[in-house]
Amino acid sequence: MAKKRKTKRNKKLTLKDILVIILIIIWVASALHQFYLNYIKPQTEPTVTVEQPNTTVEPTPTTTPDNISVDDKELYNTLASLRYNGSAYKVINDGVPFFKDETYETEFEIYSGLDDLGRCGPAFANISPLTLPEGKRGDISKVKPTGWHSYNAKELFGQPLIDNTQSVYNRSHLIAYSLTAEDANKENLITGTRYLNMNMTDFETEVLNYVRKTQQHVLYRVTPIFEGDNLLANGVLMEAKSVEDPSVQYCVYLFNVQPLKDGTMIEIDYKTGEIKH
Repeated sequence: MAKKRKTKRNKKLTLKDILVIILIIIWVASALHQFYLNYIKPQTEPTVTVEQPNTTVEPTPTTTPDNISVDDKELYNTLASLRYNGSAYKVINDGVPFFKDETYETEFEIYSGLDDLGRCGPAFANISPLTLPEGKRGDISKVKPTGWHSYNAKELFGQPLIDNTQSVYNRSHLIAYSLTAEDANKENLITGTRYLNMNMTDFETEVLNYVRKTQQHVLYRVTPIFEGDNLLANGVLMEAKSVEDPSVQYCVYLFNVQPLKDGTMIEIDYKTGEIKH
């Protein structure tokens, strides 16, 4: 006997069912819209950049001191006009250097470029243990500063110089090798008499001893003073000032002259550096 199949009747949706479906659709749509606003829209919309006024405070640049020793041309000319009167040097500005009121806490060395005549300009440094040499000075004999000549006092005058040496001229470091380890730097070497070189050493040694003892800094500047277009400097202005304390301070002008053993002054033509004999 064959089984009788049950036929399925299509169930009709009631009004209640329709309302429930509508509410579910509305809820899902609302959720999807909120998801779009929170997570998708911020990433897809173009970014608008609003340019803000620059309120950043630029860092103060490392102080680079100017290397002009005497800004006042009148003062420079006054120094150039000074004449030797028996004293190796003259105190300038009551011994107070012409440094600007700035704080220098790091080492530096500045050497002026040579001028049109090949002459040196000021040499400026902040001396510290880090600038001192570690070895012996090298050969500087190949450097020929303006006004350079080789003269032997005994051959020319029959007697040595005041310190019993013979060579009238030295290659004089503006800033001593003992302070900055500069060898044959043509921007740091001038033609100086033995007398000038000898007297500069006393002031250089004061700075060197202080730095070695305290391990601190000394501002140090040496300016060769030329009169007009002369190739040989009339002298040098030496300035020094200890940075961390007032122990070292001087401002002196040293004469580029040369006495013989008997005290007679050698006559020098500063235009060329030649000796009159």
